[in-house]
Amino acid sequence: MTHKVILDNFSLDWLSRSIDEELGLLIFNAKCSRSLETPDKELDYILENFINLRWVNVFESTELSEKYKYQTYITIATILNKYGYKNDALYGKAIEGLKMFKDDKFGLLPSHQYKKAEKAIELLSSEVKYHTKKPTYKKTITQFRVGDVLSIKIGNVYTVVVVKKIDRINETPILEVYNAKFDKKPSLDDLKNVGLVDGQYFVSKLNYLPDMAHQIELIDTISTNYEFKGYPVGNVFDFIKRLVAINELTIANMVYK
Repeated sequence: MTHKVILDNFSLDWLSRSIDEELGLLIFNAKCSRSLETPDKELDYILENFINLRWVNVFESTELSEKYKYQTYITIATILNKYGYKNDALYGKAIEGLKMFKDDKFGLLPSHQYKKAEKAIELLSSEVKYHTKKPTYKKTITQFRVGDVLSIKIGNVYTVVVVKKIDRINETPILEVYNAKFDKKPSLDDLKNVGLVDGQYFVSKLNYLPDMAHQIELIDTISTNYEFKGYPVGNVFDFIKRLVAINELTIANMVYK
């Protein structure tokens, strides 16, 4: 049983791509960090960023299906396993999901997938040996376009950004932030008299629309002009932290231990 076989059979294509790219970035940073001295510290850094800043919305949603949540757990656990990390809580949810697939709780399961579910459970139940293998860097293509106005849900607060430019060859959006926060997803009418916070942000790993983490949603697309103002370079996790600071928000820690 390989990790790819598990993802091909018990995840979704865009879900596994999205998680693989975002987890891969954090795993690479963790394994290269001198301040994260042990595998446990590396894993804390990975999950605090990955779950608390981005993917918590999936697990707290009352609208997403139980199947999608379990597919997300299976995908996270499988990719962590590939790089030598184990978290008992996440692995437990992934194995629970695989047992539900095996027991045909999500619809008709072909006989060959039944056997694969058993093998996948065996793999995630076995001892994990930490290793220093790092994810390879992958160039990505963003599906966002100039003029896209996006809501970003952080906790119970919705912040709003606009895509001002796509840098390189459809690779990385440059964003500006609206100077407002809302208690529900806003419309363009809600933004009529709202200005932009000074500054621009070059945000890598902001790739997929719809967002598989169910944090970022398209509000609408507008005409916009780009004027270079200089911008810090960072990834989607760095940017969420900036939004937290700009809007004076608090990030809740999801229990994953």
